[in-house]
Amino acid sequence: LVGNTVAGNYIQEVGWFSREQVGFVQVTFIAPLIEEPSKAIVLFFIARSRYFNTMTDGFVYGAAAGLGFGMTENFFYFSNLHDLIMEYPTGGFGAWVDLVTVRSLGSAMLHAVASSCLGAALAWARFRGRLPSGMAILLGFVIAMGIHALWNGLASVSMLETRPARAAAVTEGLHYLLYVVFALEFLMVFCIFQLCLLNERKIIREELIRESEEEGTLPPDHVPALGNNLVRSLQRFAPPGVPQEAYIRAATTLAFRRAQARIAPKSIRSFYQQDLVRLRGEVRAILSEEVVILDST
Repeated sequence: LVGNTVAGNYIQEVGWFSREQVGFVQVTFIAPLIEEPSKAIVLFFIARSRYFNTMTDGFVYGAAAGLGFGMTENFFYFSNLHDLIMEYPTGGFGAWVDLVTVRSLGSAMLHAVASSCLGAALAWARFRGRLPSGMAILLGFVIAMGIHALWNGLASVSMLETRPARAAAVTEGLHYLLYVVFALEFLMVFCIFQLCLLNERKIIREELIRESEEEGTLPPDHVPALGNNLVRSLQRFAPPGVPQEAYIRAATTLAFRRAQARIAPKSIRSFYQQDLVRLRGEVRAILSEEVVILDST
């Protein structure tokens, strides 16, 4: 809020744009440049956590940060229309409902999509070298700001029209276009999430196959189930007596730690190597519960 206000006042004072253009430039270009890095602050803190393992984690945390930002932003938008409703009960209430609908569906999804793209890029970059990491994070910011700017630009292009009748016509036409953009945003976020899941599945399968062959930590016939989100959620594949949820959590984390221990920078690699040893012991201990129960019967 402070950043947008200060930047808006500045571009108004320098006199580069007309009164109509100032509002459009502020909403379309200034807001994405300020809001996307602001939303990303929490992601950079979360990325330091050991639970920030894959692009799926980055996607989910990014979407959550975006939805939280959108909820807070919408609260201010909705509350600011209170005076309009009091002054024009009929027309004001209609305008409020219209704003709530567009912002609750479109804008909230916009913030979630934009931040999820950045979160996924940040997760991918976490264990890479400086140059690949920098390029990935930069690309994530460009995509997030681009999505944000496109939505805001379409929603506010009528601000450039000085004729009221023409501005109303443009607003009405773009109203329907925004719903099309919303559908495309939803499709985009779905596709990105599926790519993140595919990447996660690939890591789990490849690393657990190697773990089974090299260390014998777990049976190789468990790997297909562990690498499939649907199977490991709906089917019982662990031996009798083995707590399947604990087994899934330990085995999948083991897969991520193997990949991380191999590609992490030397400064933090020792943590992942030590945690890898711990997780091997945990998986073996969980699987040994089968033997204990069978012996007791």
